[in-house]
Amino acid sequence: MEAALQDMALIIDSLEGYEDLETLLGSLRARVEPLLDEADIKLLWKLEDVPRIDADNTSHNLNIIRILQEAITNAVKHGRPQTITIRSDKNSISVLDDGCGFDLDTVRTKTRTHSGIGVNGMKHRAEEAGIHCQISTGSNGTHVALIWDRPCEYKCAPQNTGKPA
Repeated sequence: MEAALQDMALIIDSLEGYEDLETLLGSLRARVEPLLDEADIKLLWKLEDVPRIDADNTSHNLNIIRILQEAITNAVKHGRPQTITIRSDKNSISVLDDGCGFDLDTVRTKTRTHSGIGVNGMKHRAEEAGIHCQISTGSNGTHVALIWDRPCEYKCAPQNTGKPA
């Protein structure tokens, strides 16, 4: 029940239409940090800068949060990490763990289960949000990166104010 409530809170947060991803990430952190503490997993939070998102497109916001949530959940469930790191710059957000990794080719061929969206689902959600999802894994852990082609992809062009230039 607790997990369902946490999940619902993340959905509600993503639907608020926040203008910056930093606010959504802060909400994600507030929700997962206590859970990671309980699992004795250290969370490192390294936000140097964050990509801009389209505050008016709640489905994109939800997709981004869901991908990050799935990466964290997969690390905890399958990777047995000691540390999970969330880091960002103006063009990307990454989830890194120091767990055991997995065979990416095997996972890609599995069908979606009822308990998660899987690697294919993460990539599909990224495409829907107009970003790239790169996943690399090995015996030293897994790295899930969400990458924007251009910084400030949304709302960068000057807004039409209706006044002549």
